[in-house]
Amino acid sequence: TIMRPGVVNIVTRDALKPGVAAALTTGSFGTVLGSMSWVGEYGSTISRVDVTGDRTDGWRGNSAAWQTSVRGVLSQRLGGLDRVFLEGTYSAQNFHTPGGVVGEVNTGDRRAAKFNNVNEQTASNGTRGVIGIERALGSDWQFLAELAYSESSSTQDRPYYASDGNATTAGQLVYDKRALDFTPRIKRVWSPQTRSVIGLDYQRAKAFYPP
Repeated sequence: TIMRPGVVNIVTRDALKPGVAAALTTGSFGTVLGSMSWVGEYGSTISRVDVTGDRTDGWRGNSAAWQTSVRGVLSQRLGGLDRVFLEGTYSAQNFHTPGGVVGEVNTGDRRAAKFNNVNEQTASNGTRGVIGIERALGSDWQFLAELAYSESSSTQDRPYYASDGNATTAGQLVYDKRALDFTPRIKRVWSPQTRSVIGLDYQRAKAFYPP
């Protein structure tokens, strides 16, 4: 699945060598998927940028969707497995909602949008910043921690048309969220095939849903 309501999927490849990699895929119903990754290495400093973008007209009425994301990482090696890094991400998406198919099972136009879902759509965007550290604790132990702050906003337009084509309860829903995450953990490597991790996921968040 490429696009799902409320989800922006960022796919990256961590093993890229310094340079540029790009891909472009096209399909039916005006579907286009594109991605590009750039990696630069300067001594013990590694920088990386990933950009993705997808769009489709959808196979039903009012089912178009698009999404895009940009991710940047700056990593500084400190010797051995030790490193510190900064990461920033921006993502946005918009998807239209066709609603259910009107009529009895196996009847009606399965490609048509439900009358009261015409022009209904949801737009979302979000940013996230991360600072992290990886530190060796002897030959077999490692400490890892990330501190992240994120903000997201989602707006849903709901005209909710009646069967006669007139908007009955035109409205808009807005949902905003801010969150702070802290994820310290300890990793123990027992063998090349076996390792264990123990840690803590802590999040403090506020959500705004007027009124």
